[in-house]
Amino acid sequence: MMRAALRWGAFALAALFVALLAGLTPSPELEVRAVPHQTQFGRIFPGHPVGASFFLERGDLRALEIALVDLGGERTPLELTLRAEIGGEVLQRVEIPASSLPSGDGWVRVPLALGLGDSSPAGFHFELSSASPSSHSPWVRYRGVSHVVRPWGDRVLPGGTLECELSLLPHSDLRALALAVDGLDAAAEPARLSIVDPRTGSTVSRGEVLQRSPQASAWAFFTLEPLANSRHKPWSVRFELPASARPIGDASGPSLIAFHGRGAVDPALGEMTCGAASFEDRDLIFRVWTGAGPGAQLARWLERGGLRLIAAAVLFVLAVALVGGVLARVEAADSSG
Repeated sequence: MMRAALRWGAFALAALFVALLAGLTPSPELEVRAVPHQTQFGRIFPGHPVGASFFLERGDLRALEIALVDLGGERTPLELTLRAEIGGEVLQRVEIPASSLPSGDGWVRVPLALGLGDSSPAGFHFELSSASPSSHSPWVRYRGVSHVVRPWGDRVLPGGTLECELSLLPHSDLRALALAVDGLDAAAEPARLSIVDPRTGSTVSRGEVLQRSPQASAWAFFTLEPLANSRHKPWSVRFELPASARPIGDASGPSLIAFHGRGAVDPALGEMTCGAASFEDRDLIFRVWTGAGPGAQLARWLERGGLRLIAAAVLFVLAVALVGGVLARVEAADSSG
């Protein structure tokens, strides 16, 4: 039985070593996730860069990966500008050639080299800009729960007043509605909405598009006064759009997505920006890569797990060895019987 226990103990150590190697493979220092990618920012217009801010505890900033979707048309290059803070001194500019941009839904990797020390905490802000309306759009994640009410439609609807019904939303705390638009410029003329209780005729919440920039092939976010009791009730929605707006929809009405609540995010993540404006309720979808190698990853494990991590590893090895001993005893009893 002792030999069997030793064999199982050796197996446990080998499994632990393989798990350690897998855990030490390169991974992003910071990653914004959204499954599936759901709301695109739209085309980036000249003078209206879109970006995000973040903070690093340690490690050289080596690259950014940004999730993009191809909107069609002639491919246009992008430019990434990196600063230490919003509106601060430029640390680096990188031209992103059109040939590097993904086809369909994908990622573009932007190499960076700033020469920071491994232990230097630092904040950053990056922006994507385009000299002409861009062929690609960054993906946006709203910080909350989404409910697809009506997906992207097959036609352009008239601008001006647009009305529709929301029936039996599955979540409470309605915070925003995203409207699909082929074109909308809330900088030139406001875009607002009202949510009405059809049972009483009273307006229960109002909202507007806070992003003051042209939007095309985009989901335009209408930020609402929070509606806490939105769950399982019918609501009437009235959009007041510029006459020149081109909302997207189908025969049943406009394409829109309802967003509820506020999700928790990594404290190292800042806000999405568009021009000089910041939006604390949404993020660009991106990854941050640093120069931290396997040693730094192991140090981070020990820092966060400490003695508990070591104790868990020891207990794992002992448990596998014990199981091996029990199985060996059972096998020996069966063979002797």
